[in-house]
Amino acid sequence: MSETQARRNRRIARIRARGEHPFAGLRQLGGKVLQRIGLKRAALQLQLKAATYNLKRLSGLKEAGVMAF
Repeated sequence: MSETQARRNRRIARIRARGEHPFAGLRQLGGKVLQRIGLKRAALQLQLKAATYNLKRLSGLKEAGVMAF
C-alpha cells in the first residue's frame, strides 16, 4: 500500500470511528432488539436507550474532566 493510500485510509478511519462509536455503545445496551408490542412503546424503548447512552457518555466525559461548554 502506498503512503498516499495509507494517509487516506487513516483520515477516513478517523471520521468513521467518530460516527460508529455511538452505535456500538447502543448495541451494548441491547441494540435495536425490541420486546415491546406497539409502535409507541417500541419508540419509547429506543428513546430510553438513547437517553441512557447519552447519560453514560456525559458521566464519562465529566469523570475525564472534559468541560462541556
